[in-house]
Amino acid sequence: MHKTTFHCEVLSPMFIAGADGTTPEIRPPSIRGMMRFWWRALHGHLSVVNLKKEEEKLFGGPDNKSPFSVRVVRTSYTISNVEKLVPHKPFPAFCIEEKSKFSVVLQSGFPNMDTKTWEKIQSIFIVSACLGGLGRRTRRGMGAFKIIEVNKSTFNIKESPDNLSEVFNYIQNVSSNYILNGNQIIYKTFGTPLKFGFLKKVELGTKRHKNLPSVISHLTHDTKKDEDFRKYESSMGYAFKGDRFSSPIYVSVLDDNAIPIISTLNTVPGKGSFDISIPLQENFKKRIL
Repeated sequence: MHKTTFHCEVLSPMFIAGADGTTPEIRPPSIRGMMRFWWRALHGHLSVVNLKKEEEKLFGGPDNKSPFSVRVVRTSYTISNVEKLVPHKPFPAFCIEEKSKFSVVLQSGFPNMDTKTWEKIQSIFIVSACLGGLGRRTRRGMGAFKIIEVNKSTFNIKESPDNLSEVFNYIQNVSSNYILNGNQIIYKTFGTPLKFGFLKKVELGTKRHKNLPSVISHLTHDTKKDEDFRKYESSMGYAFKGDRFSSPIYVSVLDDNAIPIISTLNTVPGKGSFDISIPLQENFKKRIL
């Protein structure tokens, strides 16, 4: 029976609610959802049929249960009410503050699970922590967290020009579809990929930003004002009258120094969007990196 405990620390305000939809709380479904998202993002080479089949092997489905369980232990939360979730309009919301701590316990459900599969499950969580986050506005730097211990042993991915090699190694445990090219992790081309938001590139910045989520939010707002609105919507995401397209540019942080790590997902806008502008995306990233 395999069991791994990840002790984590919140790096940026985490806007996430529990069962009542209001009280800030990190729950196992949120952890599973995050892990499932990044696992899927790393498998853009699979057909729809194989993607669903392989996903169900790890996360469960109608005919089988997931081979691992998730438990969240609240260590120390500091809850606050932030006046503005976005910079250009008042939108107060409760959040879990930076420096709050929590633990995630992953445990295999099968006594005979092989070591390779267990390493993959652990790596999915580590990659998710490095590239993503939990709660609302995670693509704009909110809800980021880092792993500080694994089974009581110190765990630290340092922010340096070489540290993407560490992230790359964990990605390789999950998917062999990527190469490390200097300070970038790049998707290898396999014919025609599926039309969904798979991971195309990971880049690590060199600039340290004080209060990075706020910087990103203001840059997003400024970019929206400076660009053709339709091109912005097709390239950077939108939410309007029930229609929604999540941004393919996912910004997070690895550590307290707030150096950004940016994941570029394949851009597949909604039915009402068109005219994708890759230069717009690159300009937005350049201003952050």
